[in-house]
Amino acid sequence: MSAVNTQAINYNLPDLKYYYDAKVKRSCAHNPLHQFLSTTKKLSSCSRCQFTLYCNSACQTADWKRHQKVCDDLKNLNALINSFSSSSDSIKTNNKEKIEQKDQNRPIDRKVEKKSQEKEDRLGVHVAAAMQVIISNAEKSKKNFLADTSLLNQGFWYGQDYANALKEIGTENSLKLYETLRDKGDLLQGRLPSKLFKPQIKNGVRQDFDWVLKPNIKPSEALLEASTGFKGIEKGFAIIECGTAISLARYMGLMNYLKEQNGAEGVEKFDRLFSLPQGSPMNIGYIDTPIQPMRYLINFTEEALAKVKKGTVGSRVIKVGQAVTIRGVGKYKNKHPFSQGPHYNVICIKQEKGNQLFTGLGLPSAGVTENEVCLALANEYNAKPDHFCRIPSEMTLGTIINLAAQNSDQLKTDQVNLENFEREVIGYNTFSSEDFIPDLIAEIVKSPLEKISIAFIEQHPKARKKFEQRTTTGADSGNLLNVLAKKLLL
Repeated sequence: MSAVNTQAINYNLPDLKYYYDAKVKRSCAHNPLHQFLSTTKKLSSCSRCQFTLYCNSACQTADWKRHQKVCDDLKNLNALINSFSSSSDSIKTNNKEKIEQKDQNRPIDRKVEKKSQEKEDRLGVHVAAAMQVIISNAEKSKKNFLADTSLLNQGFWYGQDYANALKEIGTENSLKLYETLRDKGDLLQGRLPSKLFKPQIKNGVRQDFDWVLKPNIKPSEALLEASTGFKGIEKGFAIIECGTAISLARYMGLMNYLKEQNGAEGVEKFDRLFSLPQGSPMNIGYIDTPIQPMRYLINFTEEALAKVKKGTVGSRVIKVGQAVTIRGVGKYKNKHPFSQGPHYNVICIKQEKGNQLFTGLGLPSAGVTENEVCLALANEYNAKPDHFCRIPSEMTLGTIINLAAQNSDQLKTDQVNLENFEREVIGYNTFSSEDFIPDLIAEIVKSPLEKISIAFIEQHPKARKKFEQRTTTGADSGNLLNVLAKKLLL
């Protein structure tokens, strides 16, 4: 970073923003209509700045009169971006590996004693079990893909892990697939099998980790495929993040609960709720998006948040199957200004006083304690700035450059003391606490099949009351710029 001449970058030049925006859209800098929408069309970089993209030499030649004014600035900007690159091998740390080693032999609680079953919220138990299925599948794929390369065609993956796996395999086909996924944005925006889901589009822009069920697919059938890691689908691998895993687990848990209560009719009720024409299509994505039908079933009020704030480490007021966020080091964004975010979205899978376990994508399926999650987050902070990253769209180019210049040098070697990590890690956070509305779920169970529809749910007083009281702390994912991440993935 110290070798990059950030002072030489004149980010007030209008043309600098023009070329930056073109890079964001992966479009030809001379003709923005030549947007990079297909892997069959390759864009080339300017050999001097290595930043600006063109369709061909004719477009580059035609654009040179304008481009030459900012080529040096773009070259410096590109060097600044590259200074944040780090080997993907540096992402893991010894302490995190110790956590995984410590917990890999912890048994999954598949059998629950009868007394516990009577006390537990059965819907929550189903959500927790579904989450463990998803995470177990992700663990299997990540650990065994070298011995069984067919695992690359199925299962749940973090984008970073899938990219690393393809590069580690190192065959012509795997590297070609890596380039295809990188250029399409799937490594950063996620992927679910196109046979079942389509990405959510807002204002012409594909949304990150947000998919809608296709009209001709039953929700129950899609979730049955998901429970196997989409094993029966050609190229069925899924690239998700921790919030996506929770969304899938919540849908799977509700379906299995309705089946437990109503038998085959319960599955039919589920399908009516989350597919056309009676319902609203199942949305695997964030809970606060307007098209998310699950939002009517979730209690996300200030009252609910106040309740779950009670308790201490190991004795939180939380139920099995409930989702919360555990946040990392507060100054994480200063050291990692281009990163996705310092937190884990997790689900509680075991609730006993003094022994609460959580799991989420990237954590052991058998569950870890709150302190173990916080230690993993401390290690995430201690890692070098990650090259697998993204930029929020509201950040201007100047803000990005200034933030990088101001903070990289002073913080790139900053470390949290792992002996006292609790002082730095924010930890258990309640702003995203979510749980089902019991009265509304009970109404679905007892109501006849022909009455079940999304309109029935929307008009129900419990759903409407809870929906109107929802806190606004949640936010739409919005349009995230992937240019720096894509550049650094090259």
